[in-house]
Amino acid sequence: MKKEGFLRKEQMSSEQRELAMLLKNKRIEQGRKLEDIASGICSTSYLSRIENNQVKLQDPYLRMLFEKLDINYDDLKKERQTNIFIELVKYQLLEQYDKYASKIESIIKSKCYLGIERDLILLYDNVLKGYDEETKFIIDKLESSIDMLSNQEIAFYMYLITVYYYQIQQTNLAYQQIKILIKTENDNEILKWLIQDLYLTILFDVGEYELYCKMYSDFIKGAPSMYFGKQFIKHKMKMLTILAKYEYQISVKKMEDLHQNLDDKNSELLTEYAYYFAIIKKNGKQAEEIIERLCNGFLSTKIIKLLSIMLNEIEDKTQQELILKTINKFAFSRYDSIVKNLCHYSVMKQKQMNNIWLLNYLKMNVYNLLKYSFDKVIFDFVIKEIIILGTKCSKYKETCRLAINYLEGLNLQLLNN
Repeated sequence: MKKEGFLRKEQMSSEQRELAMLLKNKRIEQGRKLEDIASGICSTSYLSRIENNQVKLQDPYLRMLFEKLDINYDDLKKERQTNIFIELVKYQLLEQYDKYASKIESIIKSKCYLGIERDLILLYDNVLKGYDEETKFIIDKLESSIDMLSNQEIAFYMYLITVYYYQIQQTNLAYQQIKILIKTENDNEILKWLIQDLYLTILFDVGEYELYCKMYSDFIKGAPSMYFGKQFIKHKMKMLTILAKYEYQISVKKMEDLHQNLDDKNSELLTEYAYYFAIIKKNGKQAEEIIERLCNGFLSTKIIKLLSIMLNEIEDKTQQELILKTINKFAFSRYDSIVKNLCHYSVMKQKQMNNIWLLNYLKMNVYNLLKYSFDKVIFDFVIKEIIILGTKCSKYKETCRLAINYLEGLNLQLLNN
């Protein structure tokens, strides 16, 4: 009983702090003075103590004070019973898009939220929709008043910033940010697993496979499947991609079984599946088997990246032509520079451009961009290509050949002899 009483006290204290902060920030937001709001209700000093959470709040006072700010107290308490940010996240995770849109509209019209809270919600909405200019505008706006956010709101804000970095191919910034965010204490379970989901995604992309496997186990065991079912499928694909390095046939079979259970109308999961299955096939030296399917399926920047790499690894002229046509018709975004340059390199190589030109282009326009947009798949390809080109136009040809042999597993051959 004592513990339950303590929890109720803590909850009341939390609600009191939130209402006190809301009252103060709403007054400041409206440009109203303490004297103006306190007049006819209480003394100015007492209102100041209320706003700074120095006295126990009482409903009659709060009702009158909020009404002075043109806010209905009953509506306020009803609307703020739940965490609006997490409520919106849940709608998205459950794909309840009509409820999500309706809630956004309701919040924007309501007087029960601070301007900074509405801005944070709009930031989430714009990040989800990929509205770049609007996102940058709101980020700049929020930066000037971030001290008005609660700790949990700051965590949500930093999560959105990290997602935005990831979206615009600033992978290195996103990686540094998520490493800090994952260590931050968070008392909301949904936000905690949302952050871990993003952490896993970035870990895989940058090639931190050992840590990925450890975190994957925690995620699958702990995250609520009701909300993260789709993420479970995506991460299972990634795990099978890692497993394929050691158990190729088993991974291929499990991926094919997984594909049979995917919804034919879910383009997001089908595109993800195509990408990871293509990595498995490419690493298994069987890329030719899936090139036609890749080119004729749902295309993404990641799939175009793989196709441009495969273009350098296959010899079938018909498939090379198919890849070239697919690359040429793909519309890159303004943030796809590294993949766009990678494609240009592959096309120029097909046209038998001079090796020195190819080497310089690859180093300047692809390798150098890895400092901002690191991608393990691109990194592995570029390093190998630089060494191959080095064997053709460098005075260190023998050293380059040894490096190629090492990359192709000479170390394992030596150990087994």
